[in-house]
Amino acid sequence: EPIDIRFLLLFTPNNPEPMLMRLAHRFLRYGAFAEEGGKRAVISALQVLHELPGVWGEMGHLFIAACMVSSDKTVSAFAAEIWISRVPFGTIQSQLIGERIGRLLDIEFVPLKRFNDLVMSHLFRLSDQHNAELEKLLLALLACLPEDPVKHLKKLLEIFTEVLSMNRSFVQDPQVI
Repeated sequence: EPIDIRFLLLFTPNNPEPMLMRLAHRFLRYGAFAEEGGKRAVISALQVLHELPGVWGEMGHLFIAACMVSSDKTVSAFAAEIWISRVPFGTIQSQLIGERIGRLLDIEFVPLKRFNDLVMSHLFRLSDQHNAELEKLLLALLACLPEDPVKHLKKLLEIFTEVLSMNRSFVQDPQVI
């Protein structure tokens, strides 16, 4: 039950990673939620993560990345809100989130269009600091994509070009170039 997820995560507030691993394995295993209870459990976990201070490890970032590309708009919007709220404090690693999303796209776990829509509706043009972090996220994501173009890559490259223009920066990573 979602209320149980909340309590279980709050039992170990400094180390939510093992519980997040179990949630990801159980409910985020496929591109869409199989049941309403799974969606509510993930939303409950996201609510707790939003409240908890501190820095996460690899699993926390993978959980947020998987939620950002979720088929459910509520889950993806909540994950985006967590990224937005943690960027000013430096408690989230945008590069790691980008790498994880890139890996999910590389194995064709989810379509790129979901992430493009999320960026345009929630993550784009928030502040100078958010734009700089979004650039890091997109650089890491693009570096992880396969050499064969994925569907909707053109839109992502348009977004990336716009972010680079806003930040007045240039791509120096040879893999992304």
